[in-house]
Amino acid sequence: MQQVKADTTQKDWGERFNDLKVDLYQAMGKRVGYNFGTDYLKREAYLPKGYTDYEADQLTLRQRMVKIVTDDGIKVVVVQEPQKKG
Repeated sequence: MQQVKADTTQKDWGERFNDLKVDLYQAMGKRVGYNFGTDYLKREAYLPKGYTDYEADQLTLRQRMVKIVTDDGIKVVVVQEPQKKG
């Protein structure tokens, strides 16, 4: 996707990126016998499972970090060897 190399601070670059992805998905789909329209691909969002798993993991981590910091403060765990008897 050479065309995607762009200044990400430029207005509307995300929309342009999505347009290019939709064009790519349409071309790939046609090659394997699918005929998805532009509107369908933009609205129904192609999202690979790996991306959704990653986002879910990130959300879980953020929620747990917030809980640690806001509910009970930062927790410290000290690991020590048990003292020998005798």
